[in-house]
Amino acid sequence: MPIEAATTELLSPDLGFLPVSMSAELHANLIRLAFKWNLNTTRVVEQSAFERDLASGQRTQDYSPFLHLAVLAVGSRYIPSPPPEICSDAHDPETRGVPFLRAALALLTSELARPKLSTIKGLMTIALHLAGVKQLHTGWLYSGLAVRVAQDFGLHRDVPESYDQATRMGRRQTLHVTSSLPLSTTLLTLF
Repeated sequence: MPIEAATTELLSPDLGFLPVSMSAELHANLIRLAFKWNLNTTRVVEQSAFERDLASGQRTQDYSPFLHLAVLAVGSRYIPSPPPEICSDAHDPETRGVPFLRAALALLTSELARPKLSTIKGLMTIALHLAGVKQLHTGWLYSGLAVRVAQDFGLHRDVPESYDQATRMGRRQTLHVTSSLPLSTTLLTLF
C-alpha cells in the first residue's frame, strides 16, 4: 500500500499521539520528504517496512509512535513553505519540526522501558534531525544512546542462525547504521 493511502487511512484517533492537527496530505508529504531527502540515503529506517507497519498501526521492530514522530520531524525540515502548525513558532520557519521532536522526546522514557529496533532507529533519526539543525552535541547524545541500546540488544554479536532471514537482516542493518552514522554525520557537518 503506498504511503499516501496508508497515511490517509491512519489519520484517525489511532494517531492521537501527533502533537498537531494536520491533513492527510501534509502527513503523507512529510513522510515522503523524510525518505526522499534523508532516510533513504542514510538507511536509518527501511521505508517499505516502516510503511507496512505504519499501515498496521502496531508497534514493531520497524514502527512505533516514537519513530513516526522522529520521521515527521526530519520530513518537516525539507518542506519549502512550512505551514505554521508544524513550527513551534508560527512566525519562524526555522522551528519547523520542533513540535514533532518535542513529542518524540516526551515518549522517550516509555520507549526505553520496552525498547525495540524501532527505538534505536528513532534515536538515530532524532540525531539526524538535530545534526540538520546544527545541534551537534545534542545529536551525539541521542546517537550515543542508540549505540548503547544496540549493545544491550547484542547487535554487535553474530546473529544466531535460528533467527529468520528478515530478523537477521534487520539486526545487521540497524547495527551498521548505529556504528557508521555518527561518523558520517560529523563529516557532513564539516562541509
